Amino acid sequence: MRGQSTNGYGVYGLGSNGIGVGGATLATNHNYGFYTTDNLYSLNIHLLGAEMQVVQNGGETLLESGDVVAFSGMGAPLEAGGQPVIQVASVDAANSTAVAGVVYSRYNVAALAATAEALPAAITPEGAAAPGDFLLVVVRGPVQVKASALAGALAAGDLVSSAGITGFAAKSAEVTASGVPSTLPGTVLGKALEPLADGEARIYIYVTLQ
Repeated sequence: MRGQSTNGYGVYGLGSNGIGVGGATLATNHNYGFYTTDNLYSLNIHLLGAEMQVVQNGGETLLESGDVVAFSGMGAPLEAGGQPVIQVASVDAANSTAVAGVVYSRYNVAALAATAEALPAAITPEGAAAPGDFLLVVVRGPVQVKASALAGALAAGDLVSSAGITGFAAKSAEVTASGVPSTLPGTVLGKALEPLADGEARIYIYVTLQ
């Protein structure tokens, strides 16, 4: 279905007792049930998954799914007059205030300039993102992360930050001010959704940068 208008809605749907407009794809990677290069306006958004940011690997090492990353700068816009692209790199320090999120996958940046009919087949290719490549980083919501119990065992609900192991998450450091325990401001990556008693493993966390 296609809709076009020079002075109003291209497509408009109104449901008297249900969904006004529905969209779905048969693609197994779910890219995309709905696609637009324009702004979106909504009263509320109901999610089962996560919110992700398109970023560029601005570091010197490969980035893969589950890696904790930190802001490293801003890259050039993809088109003249466009939005500069956020750059990230693997976190190499515990409790970093630069923590940005968790890598979800590589991203085929050609999709940003494509029409809905000409989207590339592999929008989220498998494999690691090399320096200069683009990727999706979860900035809010559930995601599997590389986690370590080096800073202590994790239980569901514990705050997590970057670990002292490159690319990993760990239990947040705690400080006490006036007898009140707290975390270091700006270092929280999210909250553990699963326990980790010892060692290293991939666990689900809920990313909520603080």
